[in-house]
Amino acid sequence: MKRLAYFATTLCVLVLLAFATAAVAQQGEETAQGDVVGVSIRDNYFDPADIVVSPGTTVEWVNEGQNPHSVVADNGMFDSGLLDPGESYQVTFEGSGTVTYHCSPEMSGSVTVA
Repeated sequence: MKRLAYFATTLCVLVLLAFATAAVAQQGEETAQGDVVGVSIRDNYFDPADIVVSPGTTVEWVNEGQNPHSVVADNGMFDSGLLDPGESYQVTFEGSGTVTYHCSPEMSGSVTVA
């Protein structure tokens, strides 16, 4: 009886690990296949605010709000200037690490290159 319980527990753990590994692999494939990742600029937030990309990926911010907005890296790496509604801005990320950015104090986000 103890052997059966041990076997069932081990089998459950292995199945969960297999699903988790498949999900991570699929997520990595989606990032690797997409050379451009989009971020929408809304009037009060970035959507999505925080993203993870592979090195060499281009991030494109599109102003889908009603007002002009900007995308400014906190470390000075990039600055879009004002983007009118419908305008976009792109940055290609190399290396690794996290770059935080903002439009205003209440609008912020990050790009993590991993």
